[in-house]
Amino acid sequence: MISSPPALQLYTLRDVLPTGRAEVLRRVAEFGYGAVEPYDVRTDPEQLRADLDQAGLAVCSCTPTSSARAATRCFRGTRLSARAL
Repeated sequence: MISSPPALQLYTLRDVLPTGRAEVLRRVAEFGYGAVEPYDVRTDPEQLRADLDQAGLAVCSCTPTSSARAATRCFRGTRLSARAL
């Protein structure tokens, strides 16, 4: 099954995210991805949400090991891909 929009698990980019998450997300969107599964939502959930919004990326899922409180702060009001609903 193919995701629509195509989604990327940000864990696969965990080594480059610290170099500039906003820029990495912008490039992910430029590659044609429309959604991501976030990585490290606990560090700064509000900024992660802002970075996702600025890149135009939806959230397709979130791992169950993520902090529920951080995930709620990060994703409240964020557009979700149809698959996540």
